[in-house]
Amino acid sequence: ICLEVHLPTSFIIKSGAASDNLHSHWSLLTDSEKNILILCRLCGEQHTIEDIRAGQRKVSQMLSIFAEDKLNIDELNAMQKQLELFEHDIIDWNNLHCSNDELINTVKLRIAILQKEEDDDDELPWDNEEIYNNILNHLLQERQQSASRWFDGVAIKLETIKEMDARTCQINLGKIENPPIYISRDQEKQITLFREVLTQRVKELQLDGVLAMYQDLPPELQKKFVEIIISKSSP
Repeated sequence: ICLEVHLPTSFIIKSGAASDNLHSHWSLLTDSEKNILILCRLCGEQHTIEDIRAGQRKVSQMLSIFAEDKLNIDELNAMQKQLELFEHDIIDWNNLHCSNDELINTVKLRIAILQKEEDDDDELPWDNEEIYNNILNHLLQERQQSASRWFDGVAIKLETIKEMDARTCQINLGKIENPPIYISRDQEKQITLFREVLTQRVKELQLDGVLAMYQDLPPELQKKFVEIIISKSSP
């Protein structure tokens, strides 16, 4: 990761330079030149849309400062171009309409495409792989938080299901009918278990209802009921 700052002494400072080397020339920098170097060093902190847009505002300020300096203008334009790409992608990915695995694969594909397009002589202001992995980690953390909030709102204690009536079972089944696509595999397994136990409880209640109805029938209808059941179960 590199940003060249056009110094009066023609000294070129790179953002990866040894700290002693940097400190020995820091006093030669103007405030504006210090700002542009600091801006480059902040590259590893970009992972949210707010970070990206803050970087864009800072680069715009630097562009006005270095309006007459072609070397730094070229570097700043390269930074602005990269930031626009980061912004476009993070907006596109900052939705909850795909699974976590799909998001991970999409980011990996973006990195691979950009690396393939890079020229060996290119010195980008920021390392695409590093920034995109930072963005991905942040998006996955946000998804995890959203998944936890949703799961906490629908989770039930299994031992309480055996005491539920049919209506309560159906209400809880409705809550978990369409779980978000971004929940974790462990949460998916837990939701499947909730669904199975609730469904079993509904079947038990239905059977209890049928037995209660049977007991209320007069003897002749009870006999008829049994005959119907036997005929339905015969091959």
